[in-house]
Amino acid sequence: MVPVIRDALFINLCDQMQILSNGIFKSPLHRVVTNKGKARISMAMFIEPDPNKEIGSVDVLVDEKTPRVYKTVKN
Repeated sequence: MVPVIRDALFINLCDQMQILSNGIFKSPLHRVVTNKGKARISMAMFIEPDPNKEIGSVDVLVDEKTPRVYKTVKN
């Protein structure tokens, strides 16, 4: 659950960012709770890498203490 912060911008990261960050950033389940008394603005933006590009954890985030958590995948 994300705390309500007035005039804040909330960014929901995707599964690819979770893989790239080796699990540092989590890809949450998207759920919206409506508020009948207050307007809400939502905007979806999608950026996709080339379908043949391999996506894996960034090398500097992988070491003996924090091993690679995810397999390399393609989009």
